[in-house]
Parts: sequence; C-alpha cells; structure tokens
Amino acid sequence: RMEALYGKLWDQKDVESLNQYDHIRKVEPMQRALRELKATAWLAGLRKTQTDHRQSLERIAMQGEFYKIHP
Repeated sequence: RMEALYGKLWDQKDVESLNQYDHIRKVEPMQRALRELKATAWLAGLRKTQTDHRQSLERIAMQGEFYKIHP
C-alpha cells in the first residue's frame, strides 16, 4: 500500500524522500501510539557506545511533548 501511495521512498537517493519515509513509517506511528496510550515518556534503544553523537546525548531529554529516556 505504501508503495502504491508514495512510490519507493526507501529506494530514493534524496534526503527528502528518506525523511518522508522515516516520518511515515517511524515518527507518525510512534507519536500516535504515545498519544493513544497517554504516555509521557518512552525508553529509546540508543546506546552511548554506538557512536560519538550518541555519547553526547542526555540521559533524559524532551522530544516534543514527551520525555525520551536513553538508558
């Protein structure tokens, strides 16, 4: 269904298509689930040992209206 509506966004070389794919498949479903569950926070699966950028992440951060916890 996604391919019929949007084409093969995951197979495109441009950043805009990949960002749209991420929003449709990851961001929107996660935001909807958090709202439906009336959640205030979620545990992210990011580990500080994975990348230099992830080493700099705060243990608890606000992302929009939700707390994001990096265990």
